[in-house]
Amino acid sequence: MARELHDQIIQDLLGLNYRLEEIEGLEKSSTLQQDVASIRLGIRNLVGELRQMCSDLRPPTIDHHGLTAAIASLAHEWAERNNIQLQLEIDPAVGRLPETIEISVFRIVQEGLNNIRKHAVARHVRISLQRLRQPICWCV
Repeated sequence: MARELHDQIIQDLLGLNYRLEEIEGLEKSSTLQQDVASIRLGIRNLVGELRQMCSDLRPPTIDHHGLTAAIASLAHEWAERNNIQLQLEIDPAVGRLPETIEISVFRIVQEGLNNIRKHAVARHVRISLQRLRQPICWCV
């Protein structure tokens, strides 16, 4: 979904913004120029919000640097933004995982941090990520 938003909707919005820029350059009416400038500003703000959503849905760091770097970046930004001390421990054995698992684990950590921000009165958070080598066994 993040790729589709980025590759289609954001590009379409930027195309509309460029067309409005051309109209703004041709039009002599100051009222219409102000309206076009206001619409262009709205489009730029919307593009910024969509880019942030895309990054939240699928952080580019995962693709380039893996889950460990993406979680470290998320944790650092979250701690700074919320003024909460955060201790991050990621087992080096985590390594690279299949794409769907990396995104799922990232989203779980992201949701956990959001829940802490919303519902806890925490001053210190500890995240520990380990890769278990044993298969999970379900017993009935």
